Amino acid sequence: MSFHRYVALGDSFTEGVGDHDADRPNGVRGWADRVAEVLAEQADPFGYANLAIRGRKMAGVLAEQVEPAVALEPDLVTIYAGANDILRPKVDIDTIVAAYDEGVGRLASTGARVLMFTGFDLGLAPCSDTCGGVWRRTTSWSGRSPNGTAPASSTSGGCASTATSACGTSTEST
Repeated sequence: MSFHRYVALGDSFTEGVGDHDADRPNGVRGWADRVAEVLAEQADPFGYANLAIRGRKMAGVLAEQVEPAVALEPDLVTIYAGANDILRPKVDIDTIVAAYDEGVGRLASTGARVLMFTGFDLGLAPCSDTCGGVWRRTTSWSGRSPNGTAPASSTSGGCASTATSACGTSTEST
């Protein structure tokens, strides 16, 4: 399967912060840019937009990036968000997950392939009890697509599936 229109949504991780490249207009070249380069080799024509903005929490990613992504009519969308939310002293994970479900549902309703993934939990960080619980909760939610059906495919280990679902740190989506 080849993709012709790819849009990346998210925060600094997707924007590429930390992956310095002086030849780029924004000075970074992250994982989404690298994915786009590979996809471009497989499809002609090919279009790519990285809408990610550093520092955005889930609400900002969804409010500022979902509809512009939909307007670009992609056949592939990646979304990574939420890390900036769980690093705050107080977080309402139920609200975040409900909004995420709605945003991913909107993206999936266009017919685009939506690839989501979660962070990983090494259990080493000072917030690992809190963060780990958030990742496990998101993982447990992610075993279904927005319409309630099982995902088409998945992997385990903090990667992602190519359906409208994600996999988490150690459990496989079903």
